[in-house]
Amino acid sequence: SAHLMGGCRMGDKPNIDVVDPTGESWDVSGLYVMDGGVFPTSIGVNPSYTIYALADFLSRKLAEELNVSK
Repeated sequence: SAHLMGGCRMGDKPNIDVVDPTGESWDVSGLYVMDGGVFPTSIGVNPSYTIYALADFLSRKLAEELNVSK
């Protein structure tokens, strides 16, 4: 795939994952990754729609957490 993916793996284990299930870094509070970087590796197909959906979902959760209204 021509899209960069992986490198900031998402998961619930701070000892092996880079970001938690909300996209926030385990090591840097307030740093969020909300793109194809959270995939464990390249998925080998065009990930555009998956990345759009992931970014939309995670950004809405962050907005709720920050109590931001539209």
